[in-house]
Amino acid sequence: MRSNPHGYIMTCTLAPGGGIRRHVISQSNVFLFLKNDRFQVKLESKCPGATIIPVILSSDKTQVTLFRDKSAYPLYLTIGNIPKEVRRQPSQHAYILLGYLPTTKLEHITNKAAWRRTIGNLFHACVSRIIHPIKVTGLTGAPMMSGDGAIRRVHPLLALYIGDYPEQILVAGVKKGDCPTCPATKDELDSDEGHDYRDMDAVLEALDLADGPDVAVFVRECKRLGIKPLATPFWRDLPYVHIFRSISPDVLHQLFQGVIKYIILWIKQAYTPAEIDARCRRLPPNHHIRLFMKGITSLSRLSGHEHNQICRILLGLIVDLRLPDNQSPVRLIQAVRAVLDALYLSQYPLHSDETLEVFEDAINRFDDNKQIFIDLGIRFHFNINKFHYLRRHYINAIKLYGTTDNYNTEYTERLHIDLVKDAYRSTNRKDEYPQMTLWLERKEKIFRHETFLRWKFAGAPSPATWHPPQITERRHLQMTRYPSRKRVPLTELAMQYGAKLIREALVAYFIQLDNPGHLTRRQIELAAESWHLPFQSVAVYHKIKFWNQDSQGFSGKTQTLDAVHVKPSYKNKRGQIVPGRFDTVLIKVKNDADGVNGIHYPRCLIINAHILPGLRVAQVRAVFSIPKLATASRLHRGTSVPTHLAYIELFSPFPPQPDRHHGMYRIKRCFDHGQRSVAIVPVTEIERSAHLFPIFGPVAPREWSASTVLEQCLTFYVNLWSDRHAYITIR
Repeated sequence: MRSNPHGYIMTCTLAPGGGIRRHVISQSNVFLFLKNDRFQVKLESKCPGATIIPVILSSDKTQVTLFRDKSAYPLYLTIGNIPKEVRRQPSQHAYILLGYLPTTKLEHITNKAAWRRTIGNLFHACVSRIIHPIKVTGLTGAPMMSGDGAIRRVHPLLALYIGDYPEQILVAGVKKGDCPTCPATKDELDSDEGHDYRDMDAVLEALDLADGPDVAVFVRECKRLGIKPLATPFWRDLPYVHIFRSISPDVLHQLFQGVIKYIILWIKQAYTPAEIDARCRRLPPNHHIRLFMKGITSLSRLSGHEHNQICRILLGLIVDLRLPDNQSPVRLIQAVRAVLDALYLSQYPLHSDETLEVFEDAINRFDDNKQIFIDLGIRFHFNINKFHYLRRHYINAIKLYGTTDNYNTEYTERLHIDLVKDAYRSTNRKDEYPQMTLWLERKEKIFRHETFLRWKFAGAPSPATWHPPQITERRHLQMTRYPSRKRVPLTELAMQYGAKLIREALVAYFIQLDNPGHLTRRQIELAAESWHLPFQSVAVYHKIKFWNQDSQGFSGKTQTLDAVHVKPSYKNKRGQIVPGRFDTVLIKVKNDADGVNGIHYPRCLIINAHILPGLRVAQVRAVFSIPKLATASRLHRGTSVPTHLAYIELFSPFPPQPDRHHGMYRIKRCFDHGQRSVAIVPVTEIERSAHLFPIFGPVAPREWSASTVLEQCLTFYVNLWSDRHAYITIR
């Protein structure tokens, strides 16, 4: 670690106690990182000045071959003092591989009960051997140098164990189907009665009976407490550990691969699959939306990423569908909306008391409406562990250990590629584990040396200043250096791009730009009669990008967060016609009484104040730049024209309130004198892309398609679920 001064040790929290940093905003707690209060209080009373190192363990069995039944069982470790923004990046090497656990199937044990006990005891014995050093050090502490050069007495204590449900019940030693955190059995998971954590003291007392003279008493007491009769669980002698409280939520498997998987299955049973698939094929494209052109009802073996993509369009597919026997779909829509709210709220990178109240309200709304699935004959009960964990334990876990991105299995599963699969491919497939560990050891040494040299050549800079994460990304607009097409005649913009009023809009824009005072619409129209455009072509851009800078600023990497496509139809290399794409966006507007951003346009409706001040949906028809010298002779000196402009077609303002059932805003195309309302705005006024759900009615019109639906449909719902930024911005 000392040879890696610019590595992740430089980003660790340095204050005694390390863990969660509590900020007060409007008298509200803000939960970011792991909370060590319960550890710190106990240690301070015995060993004042202790610095907690929250140890986070994770294990998950994975396949290393495609055609042979060969698997590996890695055990990973990280610490909670490392900021989560660093910890979740594999390139930062914040997780280390502790070892590979046995994957033996013990086929010689034919009795299933004995086999299960042996597998459990083997797992706990191996983990106990690996983490044995922290048993003593957790109590007495050990001096350790941090990134700032200070030596502190640190106490490594097990804080969290990350894993999917099979790993959770294996670690906790509970029976399959039961909750690994609380005493709820598989038949009590849907109970409205709240359960506290399992009694750790009673469990430890029961485990002590294993060394007594009567084994039957030990087995009977374990059965009463709902745990398996394990010989020596690895957490038995760890200091200050409450293992049932340390079992973390798992967004990937519990929500995406669990709750959402069930909701999609129930929706397919409630509605006609053919109609759901027909709507999937008629949704407009968007940067955040995957178009399932073959529908979603026939898909099988879906990954968490695919379930995530389906979540973004799910409510828009069913919002105006009819249930069998003309039953009211209101409760079903409200239940689905509540689940989506809970899903998105659970993934917030920052939580406060207020957001947790909204989270709890979403869970309660699902409980109030879930009876519809029983009334439809789809379910008979909700004793499902994944729903139970969401309803009963997620909010408590966030209060204890911070937001769920501190302990998502999605990050540890990504480690399988670097620390398991690539390592296995480097071997000769015979006695592979010594070869894998040697290969990884050499790779880590190279990485540390490379990082040290990079830090040294950079002038040995000081550690980067840490900033609390934002609930939304820091977005930056980016245009390409060179246009997609250098010279496009205005007539072609009108015909091929659909910017039919490009000339009128440009004239109105320049008149208002040159006269920043308030001009009436009549004055603009009179001035436009003698105003002629000094150019006949413009440079056109086919894409707008939004990117986010690395919040920590360590590597300078950027991430494309959003993109807006503005491109007419064309022929590909095979001679096939590729449909044009003109995305919809959210634009920033001022709430003027009679214009857009203080500028009047012909055939442009009035913008009134609405529930989302400063935002309005529009469709971008063209993005272009004006020749620099073309307008110099027509505009007053000092009047500057923005570098990039966008020709947009406006939709109606957001209504005062969203729909009370599904929570989406209904908008429609704006028309004036039979033509679409248009405007020209600087590209910098575009906030982000916006995805719209067409209002299909009971049956989706078969003549609509993904490439034409924005032209053929007139009324839409604004999609709140396209990504987290849209959910926070529009909701």
